[in-house]
Amino acid sequence: MTGRMRLPSGALLLSLLIGCASSDSGRIKSSLAPFGPAGITHEASAPMRRALIVGIEEFEDERFAKLLYPTKDAKALAKAISGFDDVTVLTGRAATSRSAILAALHALAGRVRHRDDTLLVYFSTHGSLDRKPGGELERFIVTADTRLDIVSATALSVSELVAALNRTESRRVALILATCHSGGGKSQISDTLAVALRGIKAPALAPIEVVSEASFVLSASAIGEAAREDDQLGHDVYTHFLLEAMRLGDRDEDGAVTVSEAHDYARERTYQFTQGRQRPSAESVILGVDPIELVGRRSRVGRPTIYSYAPSADGLVVSVDGARKGTLPGGVAVEAGRRKLELLVAETGERIYEGSIQLEPGERADLSLLLPPPPELSLRVGPSFFFPTSAGARERYFPTSYGLRLAFRAEHLGWRDLVLEVGADWVLSSGRTAEANSGLPYDLSSLRPGVRVGLGLPLGSALSLEATAGVGALFAWRSFETASFEAQESLRGPWLSGRFALIWATADWLRLSLELEPGAFWGVLGEDSGPHAFLGAALLAGLRF
Repeated sequence: MTGRMRLPSGALLLSLLIGCASSDSGRIKSSLAPFGPAGITHEASAPMRRALIVGIEEFEDERFAKLLYPTKDAKALAKAISGFDDVTVLTGRAATSRSAILAALHALAGRVRHRDDTLLVYFSTHGSLDRKPGGELERFIVTADTRLDIVSATALSVSELVAALNRTESRRVALILATCHSGGGKSQISDTLAVALRGIKAPALAPIEVVSEASFVLSASAIGEAAREDDQLGHDVYTHFLLEAMRLGDRDEDGAVTVSEAHDYARERTYQFTQGRQRPSAESVILGVDPIELVGRRSRVGRPTIYSYAPSADGLVVSVDGARKGTLPGGVAVEAGRRKLELLVAETGERIYEGSIQLEPGERADLSLLLPPPPELSLRVGPSFFFPTSAGARERYFPTSYGLRLAFRAEHLGWRDLVLEVGADWVLSSGRTAEANSGLPYDLSSLRPGVRVGLGLPLGSALSLEATAGVGALFAWRSFETASFEAQESLRGPWLSGRFALIWATADWLRLSLELEPGAFWGVLGEDSGPHAFLGAALLAGLRF
């Protein structure tokens, strides 16, 4: 099963094409000689694992409190991922300024040559919040030379960092932030923002563009919570358990500890260690099996994994064959075969889902796909087109018409893919009757209200295909007004149609749809009462609320 969790965002494929010449007894022999032993290119063409690890303890702006363990965190993590091909560690003031980190990131990105290269970036430092002029509240990573009074201009923006990482050639990207953005713990914000933060709920983490095979942004705590260092552990709490996961976190027993396994291990133990005061969070996208291996290599088919990082599943308890396995978000490994699965609300014990699931070795099953998403309402509007396919009807009574479509839609009402729409088309046109002497000119207007029901089929993270059936009424008015003749005619009758729509979610709140509608209407046109076939089309923009 293909799974998907919000992080994060990846880069485009770079293909390296290498040609070679060969000789054949029936052809001209090549004069080229080999310049290296056979197989020398294998290592160069194989995917590489590269990492940039940053630990910042001291800051030029004394308003940022000194931290105790970032250097130790960074060096320990670098040692834990010693199997990586390329690890850069930055500690100390000079190496951890904003410009030095950006230069190191640029150099790291420049060394990525393969779409399957793994790119891991880790920060242990303060986090902060700030607003750019006219913008929303954003998360920032504090560097050695960040100034508290102008954070947005002197720190590293998390959203811009994610965007930069996802412009690399790598499609396997993980950003781990052992920071927080709460105003406490490993966080520092200005007094003005501290006051503002007290008055708002912790904002949802910004989504990551879904453009890669795997991308992660892992945070040591949720927004509004403090990320803690601990003298007993000798590390940042989250980093301590992340390091422990490098040894113990292979939950599916396939020989490798992946970034999702390591985060889930650290998340659960950080939550327990801090008695619920620190909840590590993840924004992630995984297409297929998590390919980012932090330690080891997959050497065998692992146990099936069931997981979810979707907000709709947050806080649900996972029970398999009557035994509690964990709490979402996260994942657990289970035995292959048909398993009884229950999803329960942690606080009340209410059963959200009960059923059975067939799991194969190595499979990843996204539990959020079992849950109906919350209802989604939207209002869509845009230009429409109405084309009677009968030439006689089109030329004598009902010419091609252009107008406006307005539709109110509800999705996921009790069923994940169910679509219900109530809307209307208002179209205008003009023409001439088919009588002699060029006929009589007329203006025609029509209103076509109706209701539609159907199903949506996701084609990817942002695209979906929708098929609906609709029924409604057609009202048309035709008016003649010349120097010698004035009259009005009207038409009313039912219509029935199918509609196919390609929908693009350009943003969380905006939908664009291209719609094609074959159908028929009934009504007396001359001596023909129908049905009269037609073709409709529309290009709509929708506001989701």
